[in-house]
Amino acid sequence: MILLAPTSAVGFSLATFSVVLLSCSALSPDKRTGENDGSLTHADLSRAADFVRGSEDSYAKTLLRYVLKRKPPIGRAFLAELGQNRKGGWPFRRKLPDLSSTGETVFQLGTVLTLVRNNGDAIPKETIDLLFSRQGDDGAWDEPAEAADKLKLPFWLDPGKLSTKYWQTANALCVLLSLGYRDDSRVARGVAFLEKNSTADFQVPTTRHGYFLLAAVLWQTKGGDADLTRTFLKKSIQKVDETWEGWEFAWGLEMLYLAGLPAEHEVVRTYWKELCSRQAADGRFPSKYGGEARNTAKVINVHNAWFPKRAFLGDHDD
Repeated sequence: MILLAPTSAVGFSLATFSVVLLSCSALSPDKRTGENDGSLTHADLSRAADFVRGSEDSYAKTLLRYVLKRKPPIGRAFLAELGQNRKGGWPFRRKLPDLSSTGETVFQLGTVLTLVRNNGDAIPKETIDLLFSRQGDDGAWDEPAEAADKLKLPFWLDPGKLSTKYWQTANALCVLLSLGYRDDSRVARGVAFLEKNSTADFQVPTTRHGYFLLAAVLWQTKGGDADLTRTFLKKSIQKVDETWEGWEFAWGLEMLYLAGLPAEHEVVRTYWKELCSRQAADGRFPSKYGGEARNTAKVINVHNAWFPKRAFLGDHDD
């Protein structure tokens, strides 16, 4: 199988990787403790962990180290090791360390909350305050305008654009709802922004990730049986094609986990099977955009959250 870079969602041209991908052993139920759920085997996870260990990515190694602990620590020192700055957020890829990125902060919160099984005590108050401070008068979340003056941002982070604000809002709401802010008026304004800017034919004005993000928000606000929730869950499967990379499924699985979907749900099973098919022979989950070691560590993290009875806790010197 050939891996292609994302296209329609973010407008990138196709790029073929000369990586031979494995067809995962997920297809045989007897190799998965009787469950054909499409998730990764111990051997798959072991190869992934070995790839992370052999990388030079300190973040990935730190995350893996905590993933392999049965009880990850909760505290500021732990968050600082994962790159949190002194203001409670995460910067734009270490550039301007005190200028927090809304998107990066929410990405990291999703990973941390998945790691600690949605224990809100792991998140400092200043991080929540920072997140709410990024909400605009229209109810949407966005990147700070000053970032565009100081950094060359990709278009999906371009402040002020509807496409940026839409996925940023859905992403932030996924985390805030999972932390118990469902009845907060600020969250209600954010949900209203999403609903207002969705079209009558159930399209969203953002990247393809907007569908699973909105589905996760709707699951927590309207319930899993609501027609609108079902519609966007279905669309989150329909949008999947061969151009998706492993990190996209891992991101979706983080947010669906925080939203509370059951492991047997069709979307969850589909994402796991697709994610598994993106693993390379050396254990990595390839990406045109780099960050393969940290993406791979995040895959192990989200696997352990979804499948605690089959959590990967290492197999040598861990």
